[in-house]
Amino acid sequence: MKQLPVLFLFILFAFVSCEEDSNTLTSIKGDSGITYDESYSQWQKLKAQNGNSYTYTLSFTSWTGYGSATTLTIEDGLVAERSYVSYEMKYPENEMVVLESYTETGDDLGSHDKGVPLFNIDDLYDTCASDYLVVDEANNTLYFNTDPTGIMNTCGYVPDNCADDCYVGINIESFSWLSE
Repeated sequence: MKQLPVLFLFILFAFVSCEEDSNTLTSIKGDSGITYDESYSQWQKLKAQNGNSYTYTLSFTSWTGYGSATTLTIEDGLVAERSYVSYEMKYPENEMVVLESYTETGDDLGSHDKGVPLFNIDDLYDTCASDYLVVDEANNTLYFNTDPTGIMNTCGYVPDNCADDCYVGINIESFSWLSE
């Protein structure tokens, strides 16, 4: 009986800890004012309405002028094509010089090391929740945002006191349904 208060406090602490973890996904909002949970729910609705076939591009741009973009085409929820390009911007001409590019389909999917993994948008939402929005907020600035339809387009973080190319996460440059 003497251990009952200790057990109660342990259960209460466990409940509060779990509650705080799950609230992170409901409290992080970007300029759109939409939380991760709201965005994920909207994604499920839009996917049901438009079919599970779409294309999207993830991009990276460095302050040095280097950049890359990976475009994935998803058909019925599965990756059907992946295209990748890396480039360097030449200044002052503002000219893009392609350094490397490829397109994979069929049995070639995943055969190149460079480019983002063969993820559909559901995989990106999972990665966002499990890898990026869970970092220590005391040492990182978290970012989450959506496009006007509510689909996630930014999810990641920047470590505090980092100077250049510090963003770690997802940056969806473009998205469109194949049915459009």
